[in-house]
Amino acid sequence: MRILVLTPAPTPYRDPFWATVARQPGVDLLVCYLARESRDRPWRITWPRDFPYRELPGVNLLAWRGPTEACYWNPEGVRLVHPRHCDALIVGGYNHPTLLAAMWHARRRRIPFFLMSESHLKNHRAAWRSALKAPLLRWITRNAAGLFPTGKLAAEYFRHYGASDDKMVFVPNVPDVERLTQWTLANLPRRDALRTKWNLTGKSVILFVGRLIPKKGVHTLIEACARLSAEMPWHLVLIGEGTFRRHLEELARGLGIAGRVQLAGFVQPESLPDWYLAADAFVLPSSETWGVVALEALACGLPVIVSDQTGCGPDVIPTSEQADCAFPFGDAAALGARLAGVCARPADRNERLSRLEGHLRGFSYEAVAQRMVSTVSLSLKPAPAECQVEASCPA
Repeated sequence: MRILVLTPAPTPYRDPFWATVARQPGVDLLVCYLARESRDRPWRITWPRDFPYRELPGVNLLAWRGPTEACYWNPEGVRLVHPRHCDALIVGGYNHPTLLAAMWHARRRRIPFFLMSESHLKNHRAAWRSALKAPLLRWITRNAAGLFPTGKLAAEYFRHYGASDDKMVFVPNVPDVERLTQWTLANLPRRDALRTKWNLTGKSVILFVGRLIPKKGVHTLIEACARLSAEMPWHLVLIGEGTFRRHLEELARGLGIAGRVQLAGFVQPESLPDWYLAADAFVLPSSETWGVVALEALACGLPVIVSDQTGCGPDVIPTSEQADCAFPFGDAAALGARLAGVCARPADRNERLSRLEGHLRGFSYEAVAQRMVSTVSLSLKPAPAECQVEASCPA
């Protein structure tokens, strides 16, 4: 079974997943990137790519708008969508001309195509954008052989544009949760030394990882921390860079908490587990489509708090913790209350990771890859009426 994947750029989360897909029995995988690197994320590609891949020549039609804008056109990628080269196509989104053209050619050449998407309806968009997208998304949901939403909110988005549940299978954007959990358990004895190294001893460390831009909601997090009791030994660590950094520094000074807010700058992905190990809680207060770092933090045993506009929230946060670990986006008072509760009850990592084991198992690379490959395989041959794909997208 020859599977062609067209995806915007390499990432430290998806690439190890593609390696797992490539190892599935009977799979001949080719991953093609529209760009050599993500323009808005300064990752160094230090991770292995143990699968066949190509970086396609092409042009960024929005390069003139600055380093964070991307709209790729790659003619070679479209030419690869042909029965001579692939039996099925998986596309990582629909926001580039290459991906849209690939889906159109796949339909025309009777090649089943599958769309991966994180989009959800809680991210507010201009009405004119939604109106322009509606006919396109209805065409995709009608003609796709299958849809791979990352979770419940993304499934709602597909349903809004006419998708039926039998077309959807849950394919979240995940880190290597098994490796992170095993690493954390093995490295717990290093926690005190790390906290001493970074002058965090005796502090309740609240951690954020992401770009410092308005939609990440870090200003709400700083305002929430300012509401915490002065007697509580909290300390906020912000990992990342972005255009909002100066504003955040001024906000912390204005609130009189600059001494408790540490801007640690960008940290390469391979070094992040040390920070998860040293922290006591993780917060992602953003309005974004998914938020893979929240699952990373959870796999390291941290309590995780997210906003109701963070796409991963309904899936990543265990059901028993939803009431205590989700808050309305932009509501600093609600977030402050959640933080006070988490900081007052420090988690025992061993106990917590033992309790999370079953929940995290569904996010393993192997489990997700098997779901994806099974779905693609079924599209290539008629299935009996009673046959259904396991682990279809949650309602």
